[in-house]
Amino acid sequence: QVGQGPRRQQARDQTIQMQRAMSVSPLPEEPATDFTSNLPIVVLHTAGQHISKDAQAVVRAEFFDTKDHRVSGNIKADYDGSVAIHLRGTATLNLPKRSYTFHTVDNKSNQIKVSLLGLPQEEDWVLYAPFEDKTLIRDVLAFELARKMGHYAPRTRYVELFINTSDRPLSMRDYAGVYVLME
Repeated sequence: QVGQGPRRQQARDQTIQMQRAMSVSPLPEEPATDFTSNLPIVVLHTAGQHISKDAQAVVRAEFFDTKDHRVSGNIKADYDGSVAIHLRGTATLNLPKRSYTFHTVDNKSNQIKVSLLGLPQEEDWVLYAPFEDKTLIRDVLAFELARKMGHYAPRTRYVELFINTSDRPLSMRDYAGVYVLME
């Protein structure tokens, strides 16, 4: 435990600096129609609903998988449906990039199993925000190594996440960053 105090303070300081930087220079309002990536794209449409830790919000989710090694959000989604979502974590809730747990649901909010981005059918999913891991690979690599050794570990896919909180068209201001979709 010796030395944890300064590291925690340093992490808090970095978080505060990042929050200030994000509030001072938000991403531009330009439309995201020209955005392309070599990673799948996930778009959450909250229609003004607040996503919290305590209550699930039912929102629309679109998943666009890569085809020919690139993807854009202006094509037909591979999955377009409802999800019941809430914030995940405790200590990480103070970080600028937050993780989410969600369940795929039908129009009556019953959980349904679906395959997302080539992963096996499931109804419980995580959008993990590797904010404190600047390499973005620590957990994904550990899971992959565990699976290769014959142990259970969740399967993962890196994604680019957008969270559209209004009814306006998707813009770069809605970009949340690189996340890890986990079963």
